[in-house]
Amino acid sequence: MKIIKHPYLTSLALLLLSVVNSNFANAKSLRVVTWNTEHLAAHNGKGCKARDTESYTQMRQYAQSLDADVIALQEVDSLAAVERIFPDSKWQIIMSSRTDSPSYTCRENKQASTQQKVAFVVRKPILIKQVNHLSELAKAKVDAREAIHLQIEQAGKPLNLLNVHMKSGCFVENYEVSNKSNCAIYAKQAEYLKSYLAQQNLARENWLILGDFNHHLTATDNHFRVELLAASDYKNKKDYSDGSPLIAANNLFIATDGVVGCHPKYPLPIDHIVTSASMRRALVPSSVKFHNYNTEHMLSDHCALSAQFNF
Repeated sequence: MKIIKHPYLTSLALLLLSVVNSNFANAKSLRVVTWNTEHLAAHNGKGCKARDTESYTQMRQYAQSLDADVIALQEVDSLAAVERIFPDSKWQIIMSSRTDSPSYTCRENKQASTQQKVAFVVRKPILIKQVNHLSELAKAKVDAREAIHLQIEQAGKPLNLLNVHMKSGCFVENYEVSNKSNCAIYAKQAEYLKSYLAQQNLARENWLILGDFNHHLTATDNHFRVELLAASDYKNKKDYSDGSPLIAANNLFIATDGVVGCHPKYPLPIDHIVTSASMRRALVPSSVKFHNYNTEHMLSDHCALSAQFNF
């Protein structure tokens, strides 16, 4: 069959595409999710959470039910692993740039582990404006995860999303006074994260920090919570050269305050969504929730956490 390329039809297609992109960029609502997929491998039967074809099918169905625009993923092995749940025909996939870490023997099934990386999936055709890989977080330990800072266009303005997966094994209220080796690693990551956020104009910009913090940020006496919110008070007068008043209140807020986790053994959540002041105003409070699995067994040891924002 001969394909005829008509210049007017090509121009029309480009025009329609630009209209669709514009509609997404100016959309009045956005649904954001963070989901630790627990050792998501590219192939059946591999890794510490070996899955069969039915399990991958159930994960795809669960992902579709979230009805999300942007999803921050943790514990994914590779691009191929992500594509088993999120086809690239519908999603833009941004993978961690961290090099592969050495494999280890899984505690339960004794198989070789797969990679644990972070990734973003963004529904097409939402405009991705910028991607920044925070490799410093991965330098805290050989198998530590980097973070991804993603900037998209939403409601005609830039929206910054930071996907984090902090070091596990430091479930204490104050990592700075703990003698656990994992807490020493957590402290390094926390310090870098606070420093990175302190350099941002959180009072003026739209920000979401989300992911697996491996910490109970909803506990009001949690040290990292206190430090994180204090870091957001950073002021740089040159940012206010137009004469507008300095903002004395915190510029970050824990959206998961009061939300109970989905795991029956662990009611205090370690997955969180943290918002800037502008995103807090856009937040629909009732939308902040964990999505339970309607399956016989949990598809991951974490449930997806969602939040909707209306602009």
